[in-house]
Amino acid sequence: MAQHSNTSSLDKEPTALPMFETNGFNSANNNYHLGADESSDNAFRRIRTAHSVSISPELFEKMYLNPQKEVKGDLRKTFGNPTPLALIGFLLTVTPISMEMMGWRGAATGSGIVGAASVGACFFMGGLLMFTGGILECVLGNTFSFIVFASYGGFWLSVGITLTPSYNAYNAYNANSAQIAHELASPPFNSAYGFYLLCMGFLSLIFLICSLRTNIIYFIVFLTLVVGFFLEAGEYFAIGAGSLTSAGTLRVGAGISYFISVAAGWYILLAQMLAALDFPFSIPVGDIKNLARTKAGTARTASSFALEQHPTEAPQMLVLPTAKTALTAVVGKTRPAALKDKERRSLLS
Repeated sequence: MAQHSNTSSLDKEPTALPMFETNGFNSANNNYHLGADESSDNAFRRIRTAHSVSISPELFEKMYLNPQKEVKGDLRKTFGNPTPLALIGFLLTVTPISMEMMGWRGAATGSGIVGAASVGACFFMGGLLMFTGGILECVLGNTFSFIVFASYGGFWLSVGITLTPSYNAYNAYNANSAQIAHELASPPFNSAYGFYLLCMGFLSLIFLICSLRTNIIYFIVFLTLVVGFFLEAGEYFAIGAGSLTSAGTLRVGAGISYFISVAAGWYILLAQMLAALDFPFSIPVGDIKNLARTKAGTARTASSFALEQHPTEAPQMLVLPTAKTALTAVVGKTRPAALKDKERRSLLS
């Protein structure tokens, strides 16, 4: 009778698995035509999701304001990209207003609120399109894009309401309606409205800091918006103080800042549309996401530094083979080279 070995299959030498079974993508039944010697990192970069077009992190950040991250579901294959829609709403509102503030073609005269001719754009472009784009970004899981577009969308809706006479926003500060003809020169109203623009400047400053995880074009957009909001707030404070000459200078400066912002916005819109239609060429947007490390990246750096300082405490990889898969357990270097059968079975269970 054949002698049965009492040696557990767990005590056998671990067998190396072929490369096509270990990198997560190069399985024997894959349909992605990856080489047998391709690493898992390269496979992951080339194929993001099964049966979908691969999108690199750089392309993702060009098409979306939000940095790429994993979200539950697969909604990006179901819905289109809402970022260009919100950008169009922003551009078609701020571009004519910035030109008016700079006084092109005699558009800006006197002092006080500008943009009355663009009140429709404030409602349906800056308000409706940006707010709608923000909600759709929320559906896709892009938190930063959602906050930015929804915030600015709400701002432009509020501007449109302020410029609409039937809402009587500015007449409440005047003794009689005849003072409206004096181009909204009421000091209390202008001072109060300046505080609102000042708060928008601080909000844009937060967005500016967060944009360090995107690209240089978005950074320019937010930087010039911060400058523009602060200058425009100064304009209304100057009007409230009766310094109309200083107010006019600040208005032109704010208009220039806004114009630079929309110039960068038109550029990023072109880049997004070219990428959306898969043009054979693309225009650079200046990826700067590596300037600000992610929390996970910082943790990895700290861990690597700790291992360099204490190499004797580096963990070892112990491979425990089973019938179908290989289970990898991390054990300290100070532990025995082989585990007891009971410990191995507890790991496998």
